[in-house]
Amino acid sequence: MLDFFMGSGTTLSTSLKLNRRFIGVEQMDLQFEIAVHRLLDAIDGKQSGISKEVNWQGGGSFVSCELKEDGQTLIDAIQASDDTTISKIKDRIYQDERIVPYLTTQELEKVDNAFEKLDINDKKRVLIELVDKNKLYVNYSSIDDEDYDVSDEDKSFSRSFYEGVR
Repeated sequence: MLDFFMGSGTTLSTSLKLNRRFIGVEQMDLQFEIAVHRLLDAIDGKQSGISKEVNWQGGGSFVSCELKEDGQTLIDAIQASDDTTISKIKDRIYQDERIVPYLTTQELEKVDNAFEKLDINDKKRVLIELVDKNKLYVNYSSIDDEDYDVSDEDKSFSRSFYEGVR
């Protein structure tokens, strides 16, 4: 079972109780923590949902993983910037390959005067829009690329996860 928006973990908890494999994806930290708590409660045998119907007594396990960030680090830097650091961040982003591919550095430099007149929140919004959202995280196919600095431990885990999948 694949749940792209695991929210509070209801579907994952039900899958666990039905002895089914599952993958949950969650982008929001708070929701992720709620889902993990719910799964731990299910493992401990807490009675909720379909527990009585399936005579759930607890047990099972799960593994949680976090994707290795790539372009997301640019967004984090933008969000953490202030009036004194935003220009340095902008210059860094203009030179980065993780911005949307159809913009050239020359095109970006043409709008610098307009950029400087924006308030800090608008500057952040504009720069975040430049980040290519398809490059927020490192793809599995790129884990051996030294530029991403993926640890041997993370490579081993990723390979074990995809083992037998073609």
